[in-house]
Amino acid sequence: MELVLSGISVFIAVVALVVSVIVATRQTAIQERVAAIEEARRAEEVAARTRAQVTARILHGEPDPELVLRNEGPALARGVDAHVGYFDVDNVFPPVIGLDLLPADFQPGQEMRFSIPMALGDPVMLRVLVRWTDGAGEHEEPFALKSD
Repeated sequence: MELVLSGISVFIAVVALVVSVIVATRQTAIQERVAAIEEARRAEEVAARTRAQVTARILHGEPDPELVLRNEGPALARGVDAHVGYFDVDNVFPPVIGLDLLPADFQPGQEMRFSIPMALGDPVMLRVLVRWTDGAGEHEEPFALKSD
């Protein structure tokens, strides 16, 4: 009888050991997946801090509207440049005063304003292509802006 009880005890111990190994293996796999997700999230956060986001918009000022370029991102935008044209007319460019100051570096939150003298009958839609470089590489962003 003692032999049977010892056999049952050994069997239970072996089953418990097998279950422990299976659970440990699954936990290790889960921990590896969680670590990979956390590492990807950290890498994404670091990449986000190295990105600039330069935007273009038109402010309707007096006497003329202004083209405003602004770095909305958390990183330095190097070599910011802009090319401005009319939306519906090729090879005709509006006079943008001060655009010759570009390319320039923009700190986070920094903006530059450029006057756009407009006459009656001038096209109302402008095409603005903004280019810059940041820690994530080179970027090019097109904008369609209303000038009236």
